[in-house]
Amino acid sequence: MVEKQFKFRMKRTGIFNLEFLVSFSIIATVMMFATSMTLNINRLWKDIRLQRLAVCELSNQLEVLTKFDGRALQQRIDAIEPSEFCQQGLHEPRITATVVNDDLGQRIDLELTWKHRPVDQSIRLSGWAVGAALARNRLEDQGAMP
Repeated sequence: MVEKQFKFRMKRTGIFNLEFLVSFSIIATVMMFATSMTLNINRLWKDIRLQRLAVCELSNQLEVLTKFDGRALQQRIDAIEPSEFCQQGLHEPRITATVVNDDLGQRIDLELTWKHRPVDQSIRLSGWAVGAALARNRLEDQGAMP
């Protein structure tokens, strides 16, 4: 009887080898899928970090520019450059700024472009210059003489 059990186990080893081969194939497929997903998620997080840096740079630049108007604003726009922090974080950043007069006053349009993979990435942000006119209005509202 011991010999029959031994022979039976010998026959099942082929089935175990086939089950092992199928399970190994499934595990290898799942691991390849998980690896590619991990790499894509890592790339996405890096892109998000770069976009956040670009938005922070533009909002900081715009906050400074909106305090000026007229000739002072134009001088600031002519001399606009990305900050040192932005230059360290983004590859070849370039800032362009334009001033447009519209119904609400002087609109400042900023665009930050940087090299990223095969194509350039860019972010745009707009704001309105309040400058000296708003400061005068606030003083007049408070009853002070400008």
